[in-house]
Amino acid sequence: MKRIPEWIIAHDGTRQPMGFECERCRMRQKLELPVSVDYFVDLSVAFAKEHSRCTAKPLAADEEGKG
Repeated sequence: MKRIPEWIIAHDGTRQPMGFECERCRMRQKLELPVSVDYFVDLSVAFAKEHSRCTAKPLAADEEGKG
């Protein structure tokens, strides 16, 4: 089983658009449902691979404290 780095998260669409986010570089991949489970998994693995070596970047002053 492939391991997704802990800094790659999936948003459920309630606070952020549905999709994936790298918490280190803040890049997002939007995803519109419905999609097959296979496509969802393939997209998450590809996004994780692309961001597996991202390093943490400091938050901008206007992003501090937002959650």
